[in-house]
This record gives sequence, C-alpha cells and structure tokens, in this order.
Amino acid sequence: MNLPQSDYNCIGQVAKHCDNEKLCIAQEQSTEFDLEQLYCNDWTDILNIWNEVNNYDPENPPLNYDLKYKLINGGTYENCAGKNVTFNGVKRVLVYYSYARYKISSGDNDTASGTVTKTSEFSIPKTRKELEDISDEYRNMGMISFEKTIKFLCANKDVFNFFDAGTCKYKCGCDCDNNCNGTRAKGYGIR
Repeated sequence: MNLPQSDYNCIGQVAKHCDNEKLCIAQEQSTEFDLEQLYCNDWTDILNIWNEVNNYDPENPPLNYDLKYKLINGGTYENCAGKNVTFNGVKRVLVYYSYARYKISSGDNDTASGTVTKTSEFSIPKTRKELEDISDEYRNMGMISFEKTIKFLCANKDVFNFFDAGTCKYKCGCDCDNNCNGTRAKGYGIR
C-alpha cells in the first residue's frame, strides 16, 4: 500500500519535501510487521475489503459498501451500549504505525560510504531516545485507533463474518487469545 502524503495531514509533521521513498518503506514495514500482527488471521480479509473500497464501481458497488468504507476510512457506528461512537479505521491505524517507523528512519541516509545522519549548520538532530519517544507516542495512538476499529468489527460481526468476535477482548465482556491483537516489532531496539 502506498498512501499519499496527504493521508498524514493533521497526524504528524511530514515535511512537504519529505523523502517519499522512506515514507513508503515505513508503510510497507508497518503493513507487514504491525498491521498483519495486529489484525492476525483477519488481515487478508481486511486487505480484500480495502481493495474493494479502493476499486469502487458506482455501477456495481460491493455488498455492504458503506460499512466496508467505514472499516477502512473510519466513521461512526452504534456500540453495544446503543451510543454513537467514532473510530478512525484501518487506514489511520496504518498511518500512525508507519509514521512511527518513519520518524525513526527518516534522518538516516544510505551513501556510498555507509549510512549517515543528515545534519546542517542551522539544525540540531534529535537524539535517538527522543525519536524513540516520538515513535512510541505514535505507536500508542495507532494501538488506540486499532482497538476502536476492533470494536467496530465486533459491533458489525454479522457483516464482517470473517471476524471471530469470540476471541476479541475488545468486545463487551470477551477475552482475547494472547497471540493476536498485538505488535512487537518497533523497528528499533530489542523486542
């Protein structure tokens, strides 16, 4: 998935002249090492829905298009307590996690003499610890967005029948299998 830079508007500070190649690498890593781990066995089905939404044909819309669109892009729904709540959708989860990875790697450049960190006489680079703190902040926001998306799936399990709400700790009163709904690959440091 190659999200446009505009998907990061109002999320994090991605410079207008950012290295889109590094942003793309961060998205690919987040897709494989974060979202695939978070959504566990449901990731393939979610990717299929993402493709359905992206390839929308107004003459032949997919079944339950509105809910599928919300799953990917976020929106509102009625929760198990009968209240309308908002959630961000799968795309926003990807944005948060990929931005967290981008922040860690964006200062490094591969050169003929090895990897270097960009600097200039008028700026002071952030320390590795400061970048890790920023990255962790965005990973936490990604996890909150993920949890809200899981609640949406639980509330609409009749439409998203691939989703096993019985193993979802985020559904009212359910427990979760410890092997799902978590990510360990931060992109830096030891797990």
